Amino acid sequence: MSGNGTDISDPKSLHGKAKRKLVTQFLVRCLVDVAKENGDFEQVTKYWYAWRCQNNLIKANGRTYGDYCKTRFCLVCLANRKATMIHKYHPTLSQWKDAYFVTLTIKAVPAYKLNKWIKEGMIRGFKMILNRCKKRHQRGKGIKIMGVKSLECNYNPIKKTYNPHYHIIVANKAIALLLKKEWQIQWTKKHTYKSAQHIRPITDMERDLKETIKYGSKIFTEPDMIKKAKNKIPPMIYAAALHNIFVAMKGHQLFKSFGFFLPKTEKPKGGKQQIIIDYDLISYDALAYDWVNYDTGEILTGFVPMGQLQWLLKHNIDSKSI
Repeated sequence: MSGNGTDISDPKSLHGKAKRKLVTQFLVRCLVDVAKENGDFEQVTKYWYAWRCQNNLIKANGRTYGDYCKTRFCLVCLANRKATMIHKYHPTLSQWKDAYFVTLTIKAVPAYKLNKWIKEGMIRGFKMILNRCKKRHQRGKGIKIMGVKSLECNYNPIKKTYNPHYHIIVANKAIALLLKKEWQIQWTKKHTYKSAQHIRPITDMERDLKETIKYGSKIFTEPDMIKKAKNKIPPMIYAAALHNIFVAMKGHQLFKSFGFFLPKTEKPKGGKQQIIIDYDLISYDALAYDWVNYDTGEILTGFVPMGQLQWLLKHNIDSKSI
């Protein structure tokens, strides 16, 4: 085997992985149906690849070993990637004592405009702003801007529209104000609302870094869009909308730093080949919600999903709304 494997001594961590695997399997099956209906068989293949992620594992010496799909629609891989990025960036960003959190967005768009606005509006638009600010700084007429940004997109099930937006962490308030101003200049009142662009000081860098590193879109969405309502309708998974978002973001780097470089560090040792003689083969069993050794009947995590989660996955997935 290669790699360091996954430690299985922490029950809480194992339960979290099992829960993410369960949600991913339900989600992916719906995404497959949506992609087939749209004739997008390339995406069908990618969805099934995510469905097979970590299906078969080798258990040995208190660790498990298996292949990861590393796709954006696999919650297991997203959690791993998020943890890696937080570990990578937090030491540097936590030194920014005047750091600010910035949200930049455009007016919501219908599904048929989403691809264009992701590529030409959000990505190209932000790149143009960075280039303008960089040239001003080089000429001594502007401040140096630096930060990390993440592109996301939400779906409004009532209006059936999509809201691409950036979550950004910058080094100080001056940069936050500049980005907000440049964004409004870039898109004018025709394409964005001034009141929808927000900045605020960061008081908990780890919390806001987690908020920034999401890689795409929320899986569960409030169908009534009123988060504080007393009689709130249970959240839904809008599979068709998620498919549209995944397709629009395909091939784009969603999380990226700008204006600074991380200090060079030694690459962690890992990936070495090792020979394992005493091991167990375990496979994910959808009926057990767990990885099972079919020779002994032993389960890996002991995870039992709450009834509410099971109900949501079985009854609250909408594959028609776009």
